[in-house]
Formats: sequence, C-alpha cells, structure tokens
Amino acid sequence: MSIDVGTNSWITLVEADTYFTDERYDVEGLWIATTDAAKSATLIQAYRDLNAPGLFSFPTTATDEMGWAQSEQALMYLQQGSAVDRRLALQAQGVTKAGIFKEEYRPYDQVASIILAPRASGYLGDLVNADYAYLIYVARDEDATT
Repeated sequence: MSIDVGTNSWITLVEADTYFTDERYDVEGLWIATTDAAKSATLIQAYRDLNAPGLFSFPTTATDEMGWAQSEQALMYLQQGSAVDRRLALQAQGVTKAGIFKEEYRPYDQVASIILAPRASGYLGDLVNADYAYLIYVARDEDATT
C-alpha cells in the first residue's frame, strides 16, 4: 500500500525520511536501513492507530506535531515489531505485570487503546480526548531485584 497524504497519512515518506535524518538524533540508521515498503506500512499503521475513534481531537489541517508523532509511532513499530501486539494481548487479558523486567501495564478500555510511543505522546499531549482515550504507557524497572 502506498502513502496517500490526507487519506492514510499526515506526511509523505520523504517528510518522514527528513524528520529522521535531519531533526531526530541517533535513529537515522534504523530508519534509513528499512525498506521504503516497510517504512510506508509502519507510517500507515501509525496513522490508523493514532486516528482510532475517540483517542484524539485532531484539527482538520495536519500540524508538524501530528507528522512528528506519526513518525515516532512508526519508528516504535519498527523497533518493537510484534512485541506491541503481544503487550496489547496481555493487557486485554487483564495482565498488569509481565516479563522478566516486570513491565507494568495500566488497565485500558479495549474499545480505544494503543501503545503510544513516548515522543508521540509528547507531541500529541494537548490533543488527547480525555473523555474517551486510554493510552497505554509501558514502563519497566530494569533495576528491580524482584
């Protein structure tokens, strides 16, 4: 599937490439090493997830912050792979702690939930629809002994 700005993306692949090579520190290697098809797929998935009904109240015209958030969300999908789906599956089952690092999960509503990349959260913080959204933040305590 190809990117169609305004339909399945806020930004072009060229704009995402520019963001990661010119405006973001220390991730350009992973992004540039990824095929254009995979980058497009993750950008489209990020757009779809961020546009889940009720999560955010987006303006009609895309802002830079929306494009940056979409890029960050896509990067997280490239970095985390299927781990994102496994974490959502655990949370859907009511799991609140899992793994050797004792990741803690907040409860969420299955109707409108995504795992949000930390930088995307910062870019979109003011647009969260507080009456409906349940964003999932994954935290792990790597220094914990139990």
